[in-house]
Amino acid sequence: MIDRRMNWPRALAATAALAGASLLAGCASDPPTPAEQRRIDVEHRLDQTFSPAQSRCIMKQLSPAALKALDGSGTVPAGDALVNYSNAVTACVLGLGG
Repeated sequence: MIDRRMNWPRALAATAALAGASLLAGCASDPPTPAEQRRIDVEHRLDQTFSPAQSRCIMKQLSPAALKALDGSGTVPAGDALVNYSNAVTACVLGLGG
């Protein structure tokens, strides 16, 4: 005969673990803010052209204006955003950036 009392603690622990995992999954599925999504999109585009180290370096140096200019439009940034982007790419590709 199976002793059901011995399985009760395991069932309770499994239920608690499942509930905890469900809570974490719910938190992880919150949509990113527009600024976070912008960073994700720009970083993805940079990853298609530059090495991972170069992409990280460029992302660290981009101004909010450059990020916004690079976000989704497919156009080259203009003005100060272009200067910021150009300086970041040059420094990171040449290994001079942070």
